[in-house]
Amino acid sequence: MALGNNNVGETDITRLRVEDLCTVDRYPKSFFQSYLLMLYTPLGFIIALFRFFLGIHLFILACLLRKTNRLRSVVLRSTMVILGIHVVNSGPAKHWDRKTRMIVSNHVTPLDHLAIDLVEPCLLPSSWEIPGFLRWVLGYTDMGAENGRECLVQTIRSKCRDITQPPILAFPEGAVTSGKCGLLKFSTWPFEAADSVQPVILKINRLFFSDLAPSTLGSIWWHDILFFILAPMTIVTIHWLPPVHRRLAKDGAGDHVDETVEEYTNRVVKAMAEYSGFAATNLTCEDVVDAAYQRQAQLDREREERELAASNKFQRKNGKVSGMQLDEWAMRVKQSFPQIRIHAIREDLSRTLSIQTTEERIKAGRLDTISKNVDIRLSQPTSSAPLKNAPADFRALYDERKWTMLEKNREKYLDRLSQATNFDDDDDDSIFDEEAQL
Repeated sequence: MALGNNNVGETDITRLRVEDLCTVDRYPKSFFQSYLLMLYTPLGFIIALFRFFLGIHLFILACLLRKTNRLRSVVLRSTMVILGIHVVNSGPAKHWDRKTRMIVSNHVTPLDHLAIDLVEPCLLPSSWEIPGFLRWVLGYTDMGAENGRECLVQTIRSKCRDITQPPILAFPEGAVTSGKCGLLKFSTWPFEAADSVQPVILKINRLFFSDLAPSTLGSIWWHDILFFILAPMTIVTIHWLPPVHRRLAKDGAGDHVDETVEEYTNRVVKAMAEYSGFAATNLTCEDVVDAAYQRQAQLDREREERELAASNKFQRKNGKVSGMQLDEWAMRVKQSFPQIRIHAIREDLSRTLSIQTTEERIKAGRLDTISKNVDIRLSQPTSSAPLKNAPADFRALYDERKWTMLEKNREKYLDRLSQATNFDDDDDDSIFDEEAQL
């Protein structure tokens, strides 16, 4: 029976974005849950400290025990309960024939492998070059991924043949999603290594805080674990699907044909999507990484803008801005508006003490009259018309000529750089033409 009521065939996968598959904001948007979370936070930190110091001892004890040991299962389950994680299992005794040595699952949290390992001890291949101790603590197994894809597939294939070894667990999506909308495009290496796989669907729900996301786009793994031990209770439901076997050709059976790895992978994805009510998308883990980088860059820009706005507000309130700061602001505005003279920008900034205000004045066309008095003085001979307020006027003339000289030198440098670049391009084209003629 499918988990959701949505029809996968009716979902337009072309409209799905990474932000639809991955949660962007961790905190709940509803006022009631936000208010409840604010009241619970002091108690949550106390519970988190207790869970951390007690759970870490039990977790290390579980790591020391063999995966096939029954005591390890008891210790690991106690650890999960202490961490506030309750695992609800719908299998695998009902569907699993124990001959399937590869478990494939969707990826929703950094602790997914612990939840599945609690139900069925398994080995999780390590795809990253991390220290051995950290790999052991996190529950990963080195299977030669750093030596290339072929080495990884061959190692997993040999372990799948060994019935004394625990089964292999794989997350073909390669990245964490919300587990509520769709599946990322699966990597094919688990299906190259095994001709029979056991699909698993994970669902996450939090008691009292259903909108508190277990993981977000670009979040750090230990941040997600911190919210696990901070939340009152997290319920992880494991749904076991019937095993999916690869269709292979058989002697004397004309109705069986060979199935490629891509076809086999797509069939497993379709079965998992239909069961859970998800959409099978063409988005990859690389798309998730790119979206995470873009979001982090956007957050950094917003933080810099807030810091700059706060600094400008403080400096405007005190009426004190250093000349070096004004010069830096002028160069920044000049990059955005190269057609405006830098001296006019610098002079306007000394009045407004705000980059935003100066940019608005430039867009409104009110910056052209800033330096008219200076331009008039520059056009007049100083010997025939002495200045009334000599120190102030001399300072204005000096600033004007200084910034004019800097701007002219900057334009000359950019012109020379452009000519050098064009010259190099022409040389490359001529070299290519000569090689083509030869």
